[in-house]
Amino acid sequence: MNLIYSFARKLALFFAILILDSTVSYSQSNFEPGKMRIDGVDYEIIVTNGSIIGVGSMDSKYAEGYPGPLIKDPLPVLRSDIHVNFDNVKRIVQEILKDKLPQLRENKEKLGIRVWFEQNGRIEGGFFATMNKNTLIRPREIHEIYLRIKNEIHATFTGQDYKNYILIPYKYPVIQF
Repeated sequence: MNLIYSFARKLALFFAILILDSTVSYSQSNFEPGKMRIDGVDYEIIVTNGSIIGVGSMDSKYAEGYPGPLIKDPLPVLRSDIHVNFDNVKRIVQEILKDKLPQLRENKEKLGIRVWFEQNGRIEGGFFATMNKNTLIRPREIHEIYLRIKNEIHATFTGQDYKNYILIPYKYPVIQF
């Protein structure tokens, strides 16, 4: 009798763990449109009818809208006047996604990253996009990437045009796995 009870109890525990694990995996793996909070940082998630998922950080002091230029009709900041080490950004992404890199390559996934720099070179906001609705990249990993690049990546500027902007947008080359 104790053997049957023990087996039934183990079987029930197994199914409970299986159900809990699939629920946690499902909620972690899906990008649902709307707002999401991870470790105190808010994100806005956009899912298009196509296959693009966008994740924007809402922790900026400009979360309600980025400010326009400081003067009327300024010249755009030339890409050649924005100096950022893209290899460091790729390194951060690869370190965070290291366990998934073979599968990401197999799926030919891509990750786009756009940030807004303040005039002092610090990142004030970020936006991430993946072109695969079934991406292996999870919201927590996007969060980790964002925090690392925000803390570790800084820009320098040459020229004068950047001084006409409170925030300077910068789109990194798409990372292809």
